Amino acid sequence: MASESSHITLLNPPTLFDSAPSFSHIASVQGPVRLIYCAGQVGADVNSKAPEAFEDQVRLAFQNLKICLEAAGATLRDVVKITFYIVGWSKDMTLPFGRPLMEFLTDELGVYRPPSTLLSVVSLASPEWLFEVDAVAAVKEVAP
Repeated sequence: MASESSHITLLNPPTLFDSAPSFSHIASVQGPVRLIYCAGQVGADVNSKAPEAFEDQVRLAFQNLKICLEAAGATLRDVVKITFYIVGWSKDMTLPFGRPLMEFLTDELGVYRPPSTLLSVVSLASPEWLFEVDAVAAVKEVAP
């Protein structure tokens, strides 16, 4: 599967398990590109207030990540790698995590599936935070 970006190709070797619908096994980047590293974004608003519900925090964290990407001149299709940090991950969190994830990964071109890693953690920097996401993106540099 190739991405819609001319500088990023997403790959899924046929000898590995099917990673659909949420990620690809490999992202290959062709330069020249400008790399963007987004710090971990949590589900908190501009006043550092986090909603109580896990799903609401996930949705807000993805909105915050999108703001970071846009501020750096990137879009979802420039994302090379995403890491998710979830406090006390369990199977019953699959849908409340998956719904906002698929909303974030879907744009006018369809679903974009960059490589990702999900880590279950004991806690985050603030006790009310239940979810954090960070990303690396690569924006194609245009020759002057």
